[in-house]
Amino acid sequence: MWTWNTDTKVGTDGATATVTFSFGWGDCFVACDGFHNLRAVIPADDVATVYDLGGDPLPGGLVLSPNTRPPPSL
Repeated sequence: MWTWNTDTKVGTDGATATVTFSFGWGDCFVACDGFHNLRAVIPADDVATVYDLGGDPLPGGLVLSPNTRPPPSL
């Protein structure tokens, strides 16, 4: 599931998007073996930052980028 949240500058060239999403693995047509959650903060003129929001441990062979950060403080 993708959810887009924007700051108060929505519709301007300086808007920042926040994308929160969950992904699963295994036979998801029947029942996923696990889910993990990430959040990407995407400024209009800078590099996206991806946060690991946690979830089930990732299965062998599936790893997050070393650039993924711990959850942001709220």
